[in-house]
Amino acid sequence: MTTHQQGIPLNPHDRRPGHLALRLKTVDTGHSIPGRLVVRDTDDSHVTIAGNDAVNVIGYIAPTPSHDSTVDFATENELRIEFGSGVIVPLTLATGQTIVKGDLLGPAAHGMVKDAGADPDSDKITGQAEESVTTSTLATAPILVRMRI
Repeated sequence: MTTHQQGIPLNPHDRRPGHLALRLKTVDTGHSIPGRLVVRDTDDSHVTIAGNDAVNVIGYIAPTPSHDSTVDFATENELRIEFGSGVIVPLTLATGQTIVKGDLLGPAAHGMVKDAGADPDSDKITGQAEESVTTSTLATAPILVRMRI
């Protein structure tokens, strides 16, 4: 298992409960804001925003007190990536979704989440909705999610 210089496991399949964090750099711009899911890029020190139905999500961009949460991180900015099964976090629900508390969620475009469907692929499940939320076809919305990664 690869470890970060601070000894934090980098194994994306590590399912230990609690908040664990990595400090990695982004290669993606345009959607690198807190509450978005990420995947590893081509090396161990960089991440990119998760795409639709990504199977290798390692965590989500956590809020940083020194950064405006509505402003995109620039390329090579260091991010706090958090993960931990059972942790409840605010993520971004994609457009055109009707989610009921308890629904399973998976990755949507631009690091957002969406309904995982009636017969979800377990490799694509990132969490479970902690509230009911509906989005229009034109707007996203925040949603509380109990993480499974």
